Amino acid sequence: MYETFARLMEERHLTPYKIAKETGISQSTLSDWKCGKSCPKIDKLQALADFFGVPLSVLTGECHCSAPEGGLAFGTLEYALYGEARLLDEEEKQQLLELARLLRRKKKL
Repeated sequence: MYETFARLMEERHLTPYKIAKETGISQSTLSDWKCGKSCPKIDKLQALADFFGVPLSVLTGECHCSAPEGGLAFGTLEYALYGEARLLDEEEKQQLLELARLLRRKKKL
């Protein structure tokens, strides 16, 4: 599990501190998982899955998705977009929404 967690952190350029702050999972708990001192409970895994915008199965090891050449990983493009959008501030989220709508309108032309 920790390998997948570490890969998600790296792909999104996040630190354990940032994840602890955003999820409420302490840095010491994350460190215990890394060292194998404890195993995460399902509620903590779900919190991480929600934070990263990936299915729980990615963190539990039930999904063995690999990153495509474009760099997006773990499931569908929608999950990747959700995970990235969660890290944006409100103004950036609004800009992303406007861009998506512009692309959709452009496609209709």
